[in-house]
Amino acid sequence: MMVPPRLDQPFIIYLSADDVSIGSVLVQEIEGKECVIYYLSRRLLNAETSYSEIECLCLCLYFTCTKLRHYLLNAETHIVSKADVIKHMLSAPILKERLGKWMFALSEFDIRYRPVKAIKGQALADFITERSALPASFIGLATWALFFDGSVCDAGCGISIFIVSLRGARYEFAIRLESRCTNNQTEYEALCKGLELLLDAGAEAVEVFGDSKVAIN
Repeated sequence: MMVPPRLDQPFIIYLSADDVSIGSVLVQEIEGKECVIYYLSRRLLNAETSYSEIECLCLCLYFTCTKLRHYLLNAETHIVSKADVIKHMLSAPILKERLGKWMFALSEFDIRYRPVKAIKGQALADFITERSALPASFIGLATWALFFDGSVCDAGCGISIFIVSLRGARYEFAIRLESRCTNNQTEYEALCKGLELLLDAGAEAVEVFGDSKVAIN
């Protein structure tokens, strides 16, 4: 299950690469547990298939940070991979061509290397990399993100909506429902209201995240 990001918590990025693809998982530690915020993957282009393993991991870091810039720009971020990609780029004798391009782009982020300790996060990144045989047009599709939730208590029912635009702008909504609803009904109302807001904003492609399989299905 994916959760909305907490802006007061540092991020963790797990990197993975193989002979044909790269993948990453963005997580945060919430109440002692790593929670998935986002994941990315893509196939390597023809020229990129000749890169060494650590170069592919460096490419993966560059790809991830530029794609998720709206999350990472003002946050502390820990990079987890099987090799210290930051040290590798900094130790290059001459930062030119692709390494120089990647380092220049990454210089605006507060990123720090962390050795692999948690097996679960790295295993998920490896799994996403292995599954990235989907068409590149699908993987690279720019989308809005919608997180929704509904709650029921003695005081009444309400819904919460968190939207991230293509440019990274964040919008939060909390709405009290006038009538009593079941848990599934509140989740459904939250999803419908979120989609309604996205339609009004002109969104054409949306990724939806929520913990209600009934509402999503």
